[in-house]
Amino acid sequence: MAARHVWLQHLPEDQVPACGPSLDYMLENLPFQDTLSIILAGDGNCAVIDWTLLGFSIPEQTLAVFGAAILVCLWQTVRSYPE
Repeated sequence: MAARHVWLQHLPEDQVPACGPSLDYMLENLPFQDTLSIILAGDGNCAVIDWTLLGFSIPEQTLAVFGAAILVCLWQTVRSYPE
């Protein structure tokens, strides 16, 4: 999800998907499966960067943390334990 959000934020402005209805509206009026597919398709609101820290948006920071966590998990899996 974080990678998708970063991708949406870096699309050229003319390629950003059109804005859709709010999440509350979709959850109240659409089946959950339809709501989930609309959320995963993204909308124009996802491309707006509201806040940054050290020049990175929240999705970019989240993606970096998840990537680091995966690397630590892989390292722990493949490293040899002294016996």
